[in-house]
Amino acid sequence: MNSRWAGHTSWKAGPAAANSLVISVLVAAGSLGYAEVYGGVRWLAAAVGGALIGWLVAYAVTLRRWSGPVALTLSVLAYLLFGAALATPSSAAGGLLPSVESLRQLSAGVVTSWRDMLTVAVPVGATGGLL
Repeated sequence: MNSRWAGHTSWKAGPAAANSLVISVLVAAGSLGYAEVYGGVRWLAAAVGGALIGWLVAYAVTLRRWSGPVALTLSVLAYLLFGAALATPSSAAGGLLPSVESLRQLSAGVVTSWRDMLTVAVPVGATGGLL
């Protein structure tokens, strides 16, 4: 590699961005198995949107060379900010902005959604914090 490019950040972030984009595409493709469980297409917006936002966070962290705690903080903030529109649109303010109820559903869903999925009939749809 040419020494003039050795300290250039975007040169180093390029392969990492490509790798994380491939992983995001694979996550979105892997989520196709949820079609029968959730029914409809609302789940697809949540899966693809979540993979895309995850890729953007990973790319920003790689590009800026931020530490793990910063990456975790950005991930949680992105989850709470965009999760309302993607996963709990019925309780989001205007269907897009986080509301107290959508933040409650997102926060509780991290802990309890797996249990709730075991006891609900399919198709689940976009009810509560299950999406």
